[in-house]
Amino acid sequence: MYGSIDLFASRWPLSPDLVSHGQVREDIEHAALVGEVIALSELLNERRYSQTELNGALNAGVMSFWDNTTAVEMLIKAGADVNAKFGDDTSLLMIAGYCHIPVLLAHGARVEDRDKWGHTASDLARQRHDELAIRLLQNQPDLKH
Repeated sequence: MYGSIDLFASRWPLSPDLVSHGQVREDIEHAALVGEVIALSELLNERRYSQTELNGALNAGVMSFWDNTTAVEMLIKAGADVNAKFGDDTSLLMIAGYCHIPVLLAHGARVEDRDKWGHTASDLARQRHDELAIRLLQNQPDLKH
């Protein structure tokens, strides 16, 4: 049933990203990383997560290679802190790909935060030569893909 809507109507328990040594991995951090929004929704409804757990899942979601903004939004609405700091005082904006930057900014992420070396998210985007991220962080409305 490749391409069928039924494929998207339920969780993908056999996806290689969700299986480790024959066990299905079901935690909010991994669900956020792979953008598994059905699993993430179920997990968030099962119990109350700590701020640390929510922030860790948001970190994983923002670091994802995929555009999983729906998962990122879900975690923010569940209480994850868009200004949480991680190793070396790194903020989510510093590690976010361009698809996640607008979501973080819309929810109050601070552009001026600095890591332990004094770099802002804009500084790090310039180091990566990520022009779209630079423009998003500078709040320029004339974005072109």
